[in-house]
Amino acid sequence: FDTNIMRKRRMWVPRGSQPPPREVTQFAPSVTVFIAIGKNFKHMFLFKRCRMNKEWFQTKVLRPLIPIIRRRPAVLLQYDNAPCHRGHDAYLAKSGVQRLPWQWPASSPDCNPVKQINSILDNRVKARAPFGDEELCSFLREEFEKIEMSTVNGLVASVPERWKKVKVAKGETIKP
Repeated sequence: FDTNIMRKRRMWVPRGSQPPPREVTQFAPSVTVFIAIGKNFKHMFLFKRCRMNKEWFQTKVLRPLIPIIRRRPAVLLQYDNAPCHRGHDAYLAKSGVQRLPWQWPASSPDCNPVKQINSILDNRVKARAPFGDEELCSFLREEFEKIEMSTVNGLVASVPERWKKVKVAKGETIKP
């Protein structure tokens, strides 16, 4: 999530009102967000100003997530095929976590229900116009907690049907 759009500082305020006085910072707020969802399960990690790579992903995301997943019977882990996500199968198997037997394309909004959660968060947080990393993190946490479990469960349940549509479309973008 980054509120710096096209290197222009943007702030949303009600029509006819002035924005509150704020200090100008050199960089817009920027936070790396990792979201894990499942049936009746949602968890979010926030990291300020980091650069994600394979080792970082394993240390900062997978390692803390594994105990959470182990407490939930019959949970399978699935993540997209982004470069930092690849190559963790042996580590996960050693940790006793099973992965879904297929992979979907990197950054595929059609296959990955987390992309819809990201979109919900993006719209809600941008509407609140965060200023600075602390405010951005606070807004993200608050808005993530407001996402109802019925929304999460619906997105998780939709994955098999999405996969069928993507296969029929031969990997092209599908229509909702």
